[in-house]
Formats: sequence, structure tokens, C-alpha cells
Amino acid sequence: MKKDDTMTVIGHYNNDFNANVALTKLHAAGIPAILNNETTANVFGAPWAPFDTIRLIVLTADAERARQIIADTEQ
Repeated sequence: MKKDDTMTVIGHYNNDFNANVALTKLHAAGIPAILNNETTANVFGAPWAPFDTIRLIVLTADAERARQIIADTEQ
């Protein structure tokens, strides 16, 4: 059986603080996750430019659980 190693973006953030808080919550729950575009967003980013946001990425198999963890902790 082949392991599913595809990845999914589950969040977009305009600043590295909020992105790293979400990343830490996922790591604490045992979900591997990475941030993408962190440096570019901090140097060139603007809140209105979605292509310059920091993306939170997880394995597709973990996406639903990761979204739920982020949603539960933001409330």
C-alpha cells in the first residue's frame, strides 16, 4: 500500500506571529506541519495580497483534524 504524502494548505496568515501560533498548536497535537512563504510575506507582504500570505501546510490525511484544532483554539 502506498503512503499518501500529498500536502494541503489549511490556512493563510498575514503575519508570522499568528502563523507560528497555529503551527505550534498543530505540533503540540502531534500533527506535522510547515509554514510556506514566511520570509517573502514578511519582506514583501501586504494584508490585501493573498499571494503574499504565509501558508500553513499539513499532510492531506491530517487536514480535517488540523482545521478542527485551529478552529477550536481560535474560539
